Amino acid sequence: MKDLDKALADITAIRSQLARGTEFRGYGPVTVAATGLLALLAAALQATLLPDAAASTFSYLMLWTGMAALAVLSPAPR
Repeated sequence: MKDLDKALADITAIRSQLARGTEFRGYGPVTVAATGLLALLAAALQATLLPDAAASTFSYLMLWTGMAALAVLSPAPR
């Protein structure tokens, strides 16, 4: 029974160590700033090119989907 308790304690310690190593620490300031700039650019394009977004739903969706794809596909800062 002593070996089982030791093994379970070791497993708990390993799981705790793994959880600490994979903890999400948030986005960096460069990522937040770049995302904000892309959103401002998309909003400016929408205001200029699509003054009535409800009338051109497909264009509206394509604009924001394209900006989202650009944000996801852009290289991450190192």
